[in-house]
Amino acid sequence: VCCSIVLSVIRLQPNVSYLLAVDSSSCTLENIVKAISSALGSGKVRKKPAEDLFLLEDMSMSAIRSMQINLQLEAIHIKNLPISWRCESGLVENMQLVLEEFLQNRGLLPLRLCVLGPPAVGTTTVSKWICEGYRLHHVTLKDVIAQPEEVLKNSDPAEELLIHLQNPEESTDVSDEQMETLRAKLKSISCRNQGFVLAGFPHTYEHAKKLFGEEADGSSSLSRMILPEFVLCLDASDSILTDRVMELPQHLVQQLGYQPEDFLRCLAAYRENNSVDKTVLTYYEERNVTALHLEVTSGEEQANRLVKEKILNMLGPPRLLSPPKVEEGRNEAEEKLRREAKEKAEETRSRAALWQEWTLKRGQMKRQEEQELEDLTGPMKSYLQEHVMPVLTRGLIHCCRRQPPDPVDFLSEFLFQNSPFNTS
Repeated sequence: VCCSIVLSVIRLQPNVSYLLAVDSSSCTLENIVKAISSALGSGKVRKKPAEDLFLLEDMSMSAIRSMQINLQLEAIHIKNLPISWRCESGLVENMQLVLEEFLQNRGLLPLRLCVLGPPAVGTTTVSKWICEGYRLHHVTLKDVIAQPEEVLKNSDPAEELLIHLQNPEESTDVSDEQMETLRAKLKSISCRNQGFVLAGFPHTYEHAKKLFGEEADGSSSLSRMILPEFVLCLDASDSILTDRVMELPQHLVQQLGYQPEDFLRCLAAYRENNSVDKTVLTYYEERNVTALHLEVTSGEEQANRLVKEKILNMLGPPRLLSPPKVEEGRNEAEEKLRREAKEKAEETRSRAALWQEWTLKRGQMKRQEEQELEDLTGPMKSYLQEHVMPVLTRGLIHCCRRQPPDPVDFLSEFLFQNSPFNTS
């Protein structure tokens, strides 16, 4: 609008010294602040005394005076210029449009992601990890029902939806009223502005069509605002999933509802839902939603690291707006953590190398001592085997045959008489 006004002034050159370019609204600062709060938060504002303005270091006196002016302005000559107004009704009426432009220009568009997969594959773990790194809202059906909106508290639809959640194999008949509960969560201000990760839902093509379809009035703008930008599909073989459940502690098995019969029934339902012609992934493909398929082969750290790297490559850097000082402090803290982790890893490797070297040297010393002992005792063993043991053996045999009253004296006398070194 400003450029078109300047261009019109250059072309038409009106016979006035000053032109006032304002819209037709009469918004107060309070109206603007409330509109910003409604678009970005709860809609609540807190009024503070005007004297607090003088306590702000960044506010000059001229800026403070301009904020306290109560003056209604009206543009006269500007209405005669051939310009096209974009937001003639004012900032308050067009706050949503201004917010979208702000997010677009600063690269802060909300990140919307859907994570799907069979039971025990790790959809919840991956979803929470993404939410923590990208500051997104973690949305699941169970959480929506556990903390429903005020209109759904203690109502039959919420109770019915909870029953469906506890029996996922029967979830193909979720009603429109029940689906609207989740739909309202995705359309909330927090999810619209910050983004979300929808974990474990929709299950079928029909679910996705109900959840992301057009509004009742035929409008698809809000539907596009809640449609995921990315879909992440995790998968693993039935044997790996079964082994995972078998290795879980008993209290986690009960908490997650992974009793053998329930788990196998849920797994069979998931496989069946994804074996038909039109699956939930088909719905996303028809709407050009970027999809990433990841095969989970094991729970080892190296495999998990590769999975996370692929996810980060798909999502890109976090879409965050932080004050420079806060971001700088966070970067320093992260750098410190990386440095400490690197030092700890180096120390661990050094200790392992020293331990291996010490073990090797200790083994060599032990073998050397054994060899020296063998060298020292070798002649003695040879002497005993050649000269002592034969005579001693014969003496013991004679002692057993004669059974003398004093075997010790008999044996000593026998050895003395039969010694090879006795020349008498």
